[in-house]
Amino acid sequence: MKTILRRLSIALLMSLTMACEPIDLGANGILSFSDETREPGFNLRFGVNRDIAKGATLNILVSEPGVTMDQVRSDDASTVSIQATKTVYTETADDNLPTETRITVVANEVGTTRIHVTLDDNRTDYVEITVSETTSNEMEIYPWHDWVALDPVLWSNGLKLLPNTNLTVFGRARGPDGKPLTGAKSAEWILDTAGDARIESAEDSDFAVYKSGNTVGDNGLKFGDSARQALPTIAPTDVSRLELIFPFGQMDTVKVGESIILHTAFFAADGAYVSGIGDKAVVYETTENASAGQPAVVDNHEELDWDNPSSLSPPTLIRAYKVGRAVSFVAGTVGMHTITARWGGLETSLEIEALPNVNADTEGPAPDEATMP
Repeated sequence: MKTILRRLSIALLMSLTMACEPIDLGANGILSFSDETREPGFNLRFGVNRDIAKGATLNILVSEPGVTMDQVRSDDASTVSIQATKTVYTETADDNLPTETRITVVANEVGTTRIHVTLDDNRTDYVEITVSETTSNEMEIYPWHDWVALDPVLWSNGLKLLPNTNLTVFGRARGPDGKPLTGAKSAEWILDTAGDARIESAEDSDFAVYKSGNTVGDNGLKFGDSARQALPTIAPTDVSRLELIFPFGQMDTVKVGESIILHTAFFAADGAYVSGIGDKAVVYETTENASAGQPAVVDNHEELDWDNPSSLSPPTLIRAYKVGRAVSFVAGTVGMHTITARWGGLETSLEIEALPNVNADTEGPAPDEATMP
């Protein structure tokens, strides 16, 4: 938990610092231009400061509402062409206000050109854009959420999925210098399946959701010319081992009253990491004066309550807990505590030492539940 809060704090600090400097202004200093490409993480990039992948579509956010197609031009439409403009509205307490314009461009050929915007008062500004050839594609995997990614070392021995499992994947394009390129849809997802697995691409990004389907069998997925990632669908009985791990680095101790996140990793007999949860959730138990919970205490049982309207946690983080098998652990007293995870006839336990915490009441009762903020 402290790790996630620390990351959020750093992200906020970065956004505030970056907002103080005109790093996203156009060449004439009149308008700001921001690359809207959705990528893993917090997406705090400002300006248009990376090359676009040839063939990609790029959304550029401009700090002026109501800009129309005839107010935007490309110096070289054969390199970058204008596809559409759309006013973006910001919701306020009383109304939706037009605040910006989204300009959609397509990178047609390798080269550099300028995108100009002329306002109603004839002031103009522009941003320079470079298009590069994609020299390699990669596929990234996010069994939790891209904000709280698991270490890929977990599936260094392979990755398998339980039936009816959704897996978030991201396709990345890199240029001749090895650096990531921006834009979306420069490459296609390529799926081969022996069953009923499928891939559903996001509309405006290179994120996609891979769905393992009901049928046990071999499947594989590529993004462009990336290496094929084997993603076989296996039966729940093929999960042979559970392991409680610290997803954000190994920890031997925790302070009383502080919440930490654990992950119940599933593995097949061959060491492959298994994604998914099946029909029943992991059940957690702890020794006296400690607790283990998910976003809401009513969710911490075998029957998954996917659409619980009383949940206080964001859906993306609920997914990390329920489908990603995350659990928050809190110790109420100093000493050794044990947390046990059970699923599908399997179980695993982990001992955690709780140290004194000057800010916590070590004599008080253990918390009833551990929740996400």
